[in-house]
Formats: sequence, structure tokens, C-alpha cells
Amino acid sequence: MLGYVYFAYPALLSVVCRFADRPVARAAVEPNVCVFIAANDEEAVIAAKLENTLALDYPQDRLDIVVASDGSVDDTNRIVRRFAPRVRLLELYPRRGKIGTINEGIKSVTADVVVFSDANTFLDASAIRALVRNFADEEVGGVSGDVALIGERARLARSEDLYYRYERWIQRAESAIGSMIGADGALYAIRRELFVAPAHDTILDDMAIPMAVVRAGRRVVFEDAAHAVEQGSATAKEEFARKTRVIAGAMQFVRRRDSGVPLSALQVVVSLVSHKVLRWLSPLFATTAFVTSLVLAPVWPGYAAAAAAQVLLVALGVAGCAPSLRRVAVIALAHYCCLVQAAAAVGFIRGLSGRQSVLWRRFIRVPLNQPIA
Repeated sequence: MLGYVYFAYPALLSVVCRFADRPVARAAVEPNVCVFIAANDEEAVIAAKLENTLALDYPQDRLDIVVASDGSVDDTNRIVRRFAPRVRLLELYPRRGKIGTINEGIKSVTADVVVFSDANTFLDASAIRALVRNFADEEVGGVSGDVALIGERARLARSEDLYYRYERWIQRAESAIGSMIGADGALYAIRRELFVAPAHDTILDDMAIPMAVVRAGRRVVFEDAAHAVEQGSATAKEEFARKTRVIAGAMQFVRRRDSGVPLSALQVVVSLVSHKVLRWLSPLFATTAFVTSLVLAPVWPGYAAAAAAQVLLVALGVAGCAPSLRRVAVIALAHYCCLVQAAAAVGFIRGLSGRQSVLWRRFIRVPLNQPIA
């Protein structure tokens, strides 16, 4: 199962892409667009975010910018007011979580296309044009952008970047043959008419909202040219918390009957199981493989070697808890691999038990000091 999830499924996608490619009929269109930013205590980055958004290469008379402030108690609201009337501020109290903020705030949005973007995500000038050109194709209902991680991330950077390049390749392949599974929550767009408000306790907006597009019979595709950047996780603890939340939210989503995937969308079902569900179960597969390797070690040396390899992987992963040792590439990679597996295990349990809070935990924001292309 581990071999299928991480190697055979990507190989299968590569083959299918050669014979079942579904090109998107892109064209230069300019629908009315709303950039929707759900924010909670974002005083460190919100001014830079709005300056970046106002500088986008898109007709100003067709660009609505909305900041839905979810119970912010810092200077976020005061800063946003400085950008009026070009930016609309929605002050929401009490704090309700990201999905509650989106559900309430989008009621005031009348644009043809809604672009969801995080407060710490900074877009290239042409990103909106790149996203909306996909909507010239009537089959397309949602588009995910390409968000790159930048900055020092507790020396997780190389391993994290390798993981994201691998993940982006799979997303591109799934998009090419049909639809992606979810979208990048930092930057994605949907047709406003296809928005279906998820349940108020939904954890992952970037899975629930795009999947409603799929249920409506439209595609969710990946747009390489819609570039943006954001600061990656600053510490291993932050990355662990983020991945735990993502997997808990994903488990919550798949076990809900009213928000699932239509079985008629075969490619989406296969991709959801192969790309997501089985990967979330990978800690169970890995643990089973280790235990059975130990039990069968006396039977054949190959099992003993497999057990020893797994012990070595975990040992290197634990060694990576020391920041100085993460300078060694193999230790950094093993550490990130173990971190992801541990987060998957914790997130899986929280998702099934319903113990993951709908309120997002925002870590300290680092203002972006790098110019956007």
C-alpha cells in the first residue's frame, strides 16, 4: 500500500495523462472578480497584503476587495479602514472560524468569480488574470493557484520544498485528466454561482468548497501561471500543527455524507482514495509493516533488513529534532518524513473523534520583505 500511494499511483497518473489529457480552453476574459481575504489578527501583514492586491494587473472597476475580519482584536481593522473605499471591511464578532467567516462574508459578494486568498499570501501582478482565463471554459468551475513557500523554515526548507514539488506534480496531473482534489487554500478561485456554504464546523474550506464545484459537474483545475508566495512554517512544531489540522479536517470531510464526492465522478473518486485517503492511512500501513517485519525477521533476512531500515529512518527522524543536525540533508529529509507521518496519525485520530477545533491557530506572521514579480 505504501508503494502504491507514493510510487505506483504517480506512475499511473503519468501513463493516464498521455492518453486521457483534457485541455482547458483558456482565453483572455475579464469577469467581475472579488478577492476575498478571511483574516484574524493579521496586523503584521495586512497592509502589505492590501498594497499587493491593489497593485494587481486587473481592471480596478472589475475588482472588489473584501477583508472579512474574524473577531480581530489587534490593529487589523484599523489598518484595513485606511484602504477604504477600495477595500471593504466586514467586521465579524464573535470569532467563528474561517468557514463561518467565509459563509457570512460571501453573502455580500456579487462578483462573477471569487478569489480566496490568505492574508500572508502575496500574488504576482498577473495572478488574477491567470486564474480567470480558465473560466472561459464552461466546464471549469474552480481554479487553484501555484503558491511557493519562501523564507527560513527551521531548516525544514529543502525537505518541505521537495515534498511540495512532488505534491504539485500530482495536482497538475489530476487537473490534466479531470479535477484536482481540493485546492490550495492560500490562492484559489471559484464561480460565485457554484459556492455552497459548508457546515459551520467545517475545518477545511479548500476541500469543502472546491468539492461542491465537482458535485455541480464542473472541473477544478490547476493554473501554473497564477503565482504567489508565502512564508512557510517557521518551526517543526508549527508545521506539525498545520498538517495535523489539515488531515483532521480531511477526515472530517470524507466521513460526512452530505459533503462527499459523487460516485459518478470516477476520476475524482479514484484520486481522492489514492492521493488522499490512503496517504492519510499511511501511518497505519507503516506501523503494520514494521511490526510484521519484526515478527517475520527469523523467517527470512529480508524482513530483518526491512525492520532495520525502518528503525534507521525513525532514528534519523528523531535526530532531526536537533536543529543543528538538520543541516545534514538525509537527516532533514527523514525528519520531515517522520513529522508528516506523525501529524497524519494525530490528525487521523482527531478527525475521526471530532476533537479538532474549527478555529484556526495562527502563528506569528513574518512580514514579507521580498518583492513580488
